[in-house]
Amino acid sequence: MRHNPRMLDDPHYLHSIVTLGERHPVIAHRPITTVNGIKLVDSGVRLSAALYDKLVRHKLLPEIDECLSIANPVTPAALAAAAQALLDEGGLAGQLARHIEAAAVGRVFAALPLAPALAFKLTLAREERPRLFRHSLQVALCAVILAMQHPGASEQGLIQAAAAGLFHDLGLLHVDPEVVDRPGALSEQERHHIYSHPVAGHLILSRFPEWHPTVSAAVLEHHERLDASGYPRGLGGDDISPLGQLLAVAELAASMFFGQRSIPLADSVHVVLRLNQGKINRDIADLLTSLALDGPHNAAPDAGGVDYSAVLGRLVGLSMAIQHWHQLAGQFADQPIAALIGRRLERLEHNLAGIGIDLQYWVMIDNDLAADTASLHELATGVEEARWQLRAIAQEARRDWERLQPKHPRARQEIHAWIARVEEDDAPGNPA
Repeated sequence: MRHNPRMLDDPHYLHSIVTLGERHPVIAHRPITTVNGIKLVDSGVRLSAALYDKLVRHKLLPEIDECLSIANPVTPAALAAAAQALLDEGGLAGQLARHIEAAAVGRVFAALPLAPALAFKLTLAREERPRLFRHSLQVALCAVILAMQHPGASEQGLIQAAAAGLFHDLGLLHVDPEVVDRPGALSEQERHHIYSHPVAGHLILSRFPEWHPTVSAAVLEHHERLDASGYPRGLGGDDISPLGQLLAVAELAASMFFGQRSIPLADSVHVVLRLNQGKINRDIADLLTSLALDGPHNAAPDAGGVDYSAVLGRLVGLSMAIQHWHQLAGQFADQPIAALIGRRLERLEHNLAGIGIDLQYWVMIDNDLAADTASLHELATGVEEARWQLRAIAQEARRDWERLQPKHPRARQEIHAWIARVEEDDAPGNPA
């Protein structure tokens, strides 16, 4: 699959650079030139917003981040210290620290070969996109810890795991941050930018022999899933590299252990992993479950923070959306897009039943569950993850719409409307 390198020539990345230059000295240590050799900015010049209009009109060669320096850049030593700080946060994050030697993790990050252009990108993320930087560090840390559990893990393998996590979302630096952070449905063009970020990350890393092709391939694959429901290429099974499979689980681990999905209890980790059965590497998922459950943090939770009526309302909404689909599927079963959605929903319902949630019998849930804090937390976790996955199914159908859309106008209209309603649900997150 070929991709145009010009997808990296975007105004959002350049805007972040000049915005950073207004607050911190960002200096051209070599001339910034166009592909035709025209010098736009001389060496020694500090970048500022005043240069944006001049730079944004041209294709630059070399890439602009190869021409720039910044004070206090991200370094391997700084990454090692930041990883240690994450481990020191306690809670479920601290649970990870019980299974590794913290100094060994620090040595992995400290040994990362970090080319100046990549250090610049990470520094830009740290200063302008701190949530993105923190998430990338969390995924890198989880990837290293999971890789360390393998008896035959080599130093090079651990370094590659750290790099894959650290660089997996570099492509999002080239996407409008308002699109990345916006909840709810996106436009067709906005979705395209989001779905392209693994490709952009792959293109970035392909310039660096130390990370290409192993780490760059994992970055390209980090949203692929074993059941071929992911993107950007819809790979499945062994077509996804071992490091790509590790990276997918590491990102899921980071979302749980560092609170992006508000997982309240170590016991709840197995709920999320069971609902992802068939999508992620089972051996790595089992390993993650053992890390979560083996420790003192597996204590009974406080009932505060979980609203029983809100959980029940979301469960009802989830059930209604799926039941509505079954009604549509009865009418349009011969449509390829209906077959795709049907397969994904069948797997989701099967996995939900595996954790004790039968969407056809939600009315039988006992009101006493509100007082059973452990069960309520598990139900809340399962419902939140299921709603997340339902949106992922709608997003996959949207990606395949041009190829699989029904030819019959009524089928096209009603299935498209179902997809749109699911996407507009208030479940958190976007495809990135």
